Amino acid sequence: MSANANITIDANNTSGYTPLDTSIMFDLNFQENNESPIDTYLNKIRSLIVLINPVNFNEINANLVILGSVSAFESYMREVIRRTILIDKASLKNCESMPLSYGAAISHGANLLPEAILEDISFAGKTNVKESIKTFIGLKGHLPNSLISALEEFNKVCEIRHCLVHRFGKLGTKNAIKLGLSEHSICIEKPLLLNYQFLQELQLACNVVVKEVNNYIFNGLLQRLITDENGRKLGSTIWKWNYNSDRAEFIKYYKTFASTIEAPPLHSNAKDAYDLYRNFYNSLRR
Repeated sequence: MSANANITIDANNTSGYTPLDTSIMFDLNFQENNESPIDTYLNKIRSLIVLINPVNFNEINANLVILGSVSAFESYMREVIRRTILIDKASLKNCESMPLSYGAAISHGANLLPEAILEDISFAGKTNVKESIKTFIGLKGHLPNSLISALEEFNKVCEIRHCLVHRFGKLGTKNAIKLGLSEHSICIEKPLLLNYQFLQELQLACNVVVKEVNNYIFNGLLQRLITDENGRKLGSTIWKWNYNSDRAEFIKYYKTFASTIEAPPLHSNAKDAYDLYRNFYNSLRR
């Protein structure tokens, strides 16, 4: 027998395959709509939770909901950053020197091109979320405590998601360390076992971080338009402080962030929000 012969003892039966044509697996009729990114996220979550029946709880479906929820959050981040760059001059200027691949440049339309700079970014974790807000939108300084807390909880969801994606639910050592080794050392190499309550808690963490990020960026952009880097009132702004005059510009910001699915508590429409904004500006001291 030749020294180069290969052993051919099968450990299982073999199966044929059909070459995959992935180009026909996508919805070419899809069009971006005008709903806010947070409403797109909420609609995706609604489509996921139909997989769950509290009476006949299915653990595998629960795992899929967690995977989908983190994916929906990442999609939200890409969309909200893209749309912010399109409406906000300071954010646009912040991204002007960032590189794009040639493929993105020749394939994306103008309205989608900003998302191409996010191709290599993952938002499945608190650090990348915080850094991306600074890097792409240019909002700097200390984050509010509510957002910091929300990101910490979301980070736990991302570690659970990592177990599901890479280890079919088993907890790895690195994930245990990030979750807290003293509490999780006994869980290493054990599979995730979700129940309905645990799923609700994980889902809530995703919803809270989306809302906190959405409010933070919205308020940060509006604040940047009326104050300087030290928080002092600007004497000259883009606003005329007349709603009819400012409506078109203000609506760009409002419709990018305001939810119609979960109504904001302090205003019911763009005019009400504008009035609150104007009152805040008038209350500032130079």
